[in-house]
Amino acid sequence: MVGVLGLLHTGANDTPALAALARKRFWDMPSSLAASVCVRPLLASRASRASRASRASRERDELYLETILRNRTGWNTGNGVNPVPESQIRKMVRARGLVNGFLDECLETLAGLSPRIVGFTSIFQQHVASLALAKRIKAALPNTFVVFGGANAEGVMGAETLRQFSFVDAAVSGEGDIVFPELVERVRASLE
Repeated sequence: MVGVLGLLHTGANDTPALAALARKRFWDMPSSLAASVCVRPLLASRASRASRASRASRERDELYLETILRNRTGWNTGNGVNPVPESQIRKMVRARGLVNGFLDECLETLAGLSPRIVGFTSIFQQHVASLALAKRIKAALPNTFVVFGGANAEGVMGAETLRQFSFVDAAVSGEGDIVFPELVERVRASLE
């Protein structure tokens, strides 16, 4: 699961950037023109991209299931590791099907708070889940400052997280009790 290190919440409409996010893209067009010219092609284009992405995702998933879980050909153990039982694979696939809904719910909750800063405490197996939510947060709330801390942000791992994932704005290595409040003050000062 994702641990929230801290949130700094202020009003949703107190900056021009946030106010711009709230505006509709085609607000000055007549609604019928906006619907026929802009919305329908946009929705069709999104549906087509989503369909291609979904198909590619299903193909990657199936390749993973076959190569890693069923055949174990991706493992170089040399000791004849047995495949993962089908009952376990079905449970994994079912659990994976819940991920997008869970991330959407987390994002909806955070978006309702209009946070300036969202922090993740990432340890061990939480890193990918934290990164998945952080990416969604930055896409939906681009003015939100995303910070990672915890064991997965220590030293080289924290630096590499910053290099590899552009939606992460800072990584706190070591104890955050002193660093994080200072970081919050700097982010607040940059918004004023």
